[in-house]
Amino acid sequence: MTAARSLLWMIFSVAAAVQAADKTPVSYKDIVPILRANCQGCHKPDKSKGGLDSSTYSALLKGGKHGVAVKAGDSKSLLLEQVRGATPEMPPDGDALKADQIALLERWIKEGAEDDSASIPITIQAAVYNSLPAVTAMAFSSNGNVLAVAGYREILLHKPDGSGLLARLPCEASRIEAITYSRDGKTLAACGGVPGLFGQVLLWDASTYKPRAHFKLTTDSLFGISLSPDGERIAVGCADRTARVISSQDGKEVVKFDQHTDWVFGTAFTADGKRFISASRDRAMKLIHAENGDLLDDVNKQTEPILCMARHPTEELVVFGTEKGMIRSYKMLDSSKRDEKNDDPNRVKEYDRLPGAVQVICYSADGAFIAAGGMSKEVRVFKSEGGRLSTITGFTGPVYALAFTHDGTQIGVGGMDGKIRIYETKSGKLVKAFPSIPGMASPSDSAAPEISSKPVK
Repeated sequence: MTAARSLLWMIFSVAAAVQAADKTPVSYKDIVPILRANCQGCHKPDKSKGGLDSSTYSALLKGGKHGVAVKAGDSKSLLLEQVRGATPEMPPDGDALKADQIALLERWIKEGAEDDSASIPITIQAAVYNSLPAVTAMAFSSNGNVLAVAGYREILLHKPDGSGLLARLPCEASRIEAITYSRDGKTLAACGGVPGLFGQVLLWDASTYKPRAHFKLTTDSLFGISLSPDGERIAVGCADRTARVISSQDGKEVVKFDQHTDWVFGTAFTADGKRFISASRDRAMKLIHAENGDLLDDVNKQTEPILCMARHPTEELVVFGTEKGMIRSYKMLDSSKRDEKNDDPNRVKEYDRLPGAVQVICYSADGAFIAAGGMSKEVRVFKSEGGRLSTITGFTGPVYALAFTHDGTQIGVGGMDGKIRIYETKSGKLVKAFPSIPGMASPSDSAAPEISSKPVK
């Protein structure tokens, strides 16, 4: 082959490669960095200039006050018109989008503006630790064979006796705020995010540990995840003062409830799945229609900022913990006639107040027991019907995570020191303790929590 022919062959090969690359479909995930760097400063949930929120796929396609921002297949979509030209209107400050960024946006829209980010496999490597991370969430599987524990950018699946790991589930969320299993035990769900950047809902197959879907919703962390009884919908609380319901199949937003004035830390569906309750640091619990987002009722008399909430496993009851240590249970649905003499009709019971903020609260699987812990560096276990069983003290830092075993006879505790401790529910006796990261020692290993058993009232 002559030199001239070799040169021509190389040119045609490069051209063919470029043409092939141009035919590669553009995914929503490809344009997220463009939106994040150039749009989300002004167009996000807590600062939606022109009514446009560009932080999620559904919000972007919804558009704002000036109309629909993106029309699938339309190269004259408003979004493109705003960023094109010698003096583009967007972004108003800073450098204009580069030609290749505009071309990528245009290709995505022309190709149908599809949201296929959920189908892209998660390939994040498991974290490497220099010290034990704080345990911010945990949950036992319904059959008791797995203890799911929050790590850094992952969930660690422990054998329930702490003898080793079954799997490590990597994710993009640096902090996991809540973990739960679906009612049928087939799905492991979690929520969290990267504070100030995005919130994320995470779903895995509970038997194979394979990821089902990872959905990004907002520009900050998510809290208090709950699944509808049929598993078709997911509710979360958000740092942007909203409570949201999304489809578990495709992540599409079903409800965005924006009548709270502070962070929302808890959600819980009613038994029929038609309604859900949200609990917020604004001191309110709201009963909300799960399909249209209408406010149905103010559940509680507002007293103190609510930091956590749990649902009774079989009855229409919830229990919450507050910033000042209050613990109260409430009926989810109002069944009494209200009058001026009864300004808190849904209230069922109040339990002993903790001496500090309650960061986590939970029911046992049969609803017989309630456990609460938090900034006071202790855990209190109560009978649901009233009366304290025991108080476990002496932790070196706050308690962030609690979970009863499937039979309710034991309770797992996790917190700032990164260790997992298992106690007998009724006696408060320590059964076992192990690090959340196998083989890694904790600075608090020499400090064993004390147990103070108290008689039932």
